[in-house]
Amino acid sequence: MVSALADVWSDQTTLAIVLRRLGTRFSSKAKEEDFFELLLALFASVPLNFALTAALLEYGSRLGEGPLAEHLALCSLRQQDPGKRVMWGSGDFLGQHRVSQISNRILTLMKYDIGRIEPNLDPFILAARVHEKISIPITILEGLFDRQRGNLAFDPWQSAVKKAFALDHMFQDAAFLGLTHEFHARSCVDMEEWSRVATDIASSHRTVCMIFHGGHLSICRFMWGCEAKWQFLGSKAGPNGMSAKTDPRGLLFAAFKEVQKGVPLLVAPDGNYGNCSEELRVLGATVLGGEGAAFIAFHARARLVWLQFVFNDDVLVPIIIDGPTPKKNETYRSFKDRCNAFYGSCIEDVLTGAPENIVLRSHWMQVLTDTFQPRKEPTAS
Repeated sequence: MVSALADVWSDQTTLAIVLRRLGTRFSSKAKEEDFFELLLALFASVPLNFALTAALLEYGSRLGEGPLAEHLALCSLRQQDPGKRVMWGSGDFLGQHRVSQISNRILTLMKYDIGRIEPNLDPFILAARVHEKISIPITILEGLFDRQRGNLAFDPWQSAVKKAFALDHMFQDAAFLGLTHEFHARSCVDMEEWSRVATDIASSHRTVCMIFHGGHLSICRFMWGCEAKWQFLGSKAGPNGMSAKTDPRGLLFAAFKEVQKGVPLLVAPDGNYGNCSEELRVLGATVLGGEGAAFIAFHARARLVWLQFVFNDDVLVPIIIDGPTPKKNETYRSFKDRCNAFYGSCIEDVLTGAPENIVLRSHWMQVLTDTFQPRKEPTAS
């Protein structure tokens, strides 16, 4: 078992998935202890990496072995060759493990080379500094590179993608890095344009904004959450947010009522929660998504738009694109089909466009891994 896991240590995304599947359910404490022993053996046999360390810290904490796990992690980190990097995967976010504050500081240090909060941290500089640490499966990179609309060579294209991933991770991990809206978000975003876009959204009678689990998702949700009373419908409840995992149908109608009152709503129809029965076609893949955005837009007679942030002159600029509006006597089924086609095309535009805007969360990583075929020959740099 140890050797089998060690074979995939360099692919952080795969390793994280393997460890989570192995460690999700145990019928007894003895089996959980056996799993911890397995992690210890693996930890001693492979180079230091984020996914394995996070699992070790989490299961050590569960079994009362947290100090031991933390001691081993810190010792390994101190002994790490300065010339080598602690790799982390596209799904390795801070805060998703039930560990102590000390463990979280260790993971933050491993991921970002930062041991404490730096108030004057520049997100762009940090993203440039740590982007080479992120592990993205080569099948994903080559598949997207082959479909790019630009003409960049592979190496600069890949570097730009990894910097985008790193920046997205940083705002998702904002609480651990001390990132704030007042300073850090404003330094990254064209605030004049965001003010204009926010005014446009708020001044519409009713607005439903669609995003997807990719692009600059974290900064989008970060900025949205700072707007008073604006709502977003997602898998996790947060500031101004409603959780769609607890009661998807009930939350759909709660969101519908909010939109009827004129409250702007942010929703990602590609989320794998609720009734995912709508087919979204992107880059040859068929993904099941929800119909909440189309349902609310149709029945509340709301404006439906696509919202994203894109790089322009070293700053993130928000843009909105108006989606379909119901035609006279159009059926809901017809409108929903047009919404799905529009949404799929917007996602595809991001994934085939400028590499500095390409980010994927774990769901899309899996979908595109299953869709893209590995190359027989290596990519020319």
